[in-house]
Amino acid sequence: MEKVLTLLRRAPQSDAEAFCNAIVQEVKRLADKTRGLRRCIVNVADAAAREGTLDPRRPPPAYDGAVETWWDAPVTESEPLLAAPARLGSGSSYRVREVVQKDYARDWPLGVRSPGIKGIYTVNRRPDLTRDGFARHWQDGHGPLARKHHVGLWKYVQNVSLAALTPDAPDFDGFATLHFRTAYDMRERFYDSAEGAKIIAADVARFIGSPSMQMNCSEYVLRD
Repeated sequence: MEKVLTLLRRAPQSDAEAFCNAIVQEVKRLADKTRGLRRCIVNVADAAAREGTLDPRRPPPAYDGAVETWWDAPVTESEPLLAAPARLGSGSSYRVREVVQKDYARDWPLGVRSPGIKGIYTVNRRPDLTRDGFARHWQDGHGPLARKHHVGLWKYVQNVSLAALTPDAPDFDGFATLHFRTAYDMRERFYDSAEGAKIIAADVARFIGSPSMQMNCSEYVLRD
């Protein structure tokens, strides 16, 4: 099964709330009639910054959400579902390798907003690391530390970028999703302790280059 992650950006003149509603409805409409689509999740960046742990050192979010899709076979940018964001704003799609470090058990209906807040982070490797070396450390070195010290974490997925599917897509090495079941868990239980925060920061410095961009999102599972 192949996974594609598409970053969303609304048109400058469009209303943020209207864009979020439109993208959920448009992707749902297309997902319902798309063959070969196994799973589909829409994430819209409408969670208030104060609810999460936005690091002031990070650049402000340049995107308004992301769509995650899983397919029976490889797809191209011409697939109508992947092209949908361009009709409402713009989008950059990436073929990714998914590593699920921690998962939740979904007990709510499809199409209903998932509990809590889902932080989506762009990831770029240190320039002295190869892509393979970066991906290996992220999965096998950082993953266990994150599961241990991000004590409020409900779900954690690493998406290693394999190829950009859209022209002029920014060169990201990966995308991390950290989902917390409540805003309190994200805001107050992001780390288990001050020492845990130091351990995570030290490890991040070993493989992450430029600061990541964070979006705090609402998640809508449309097909599972």
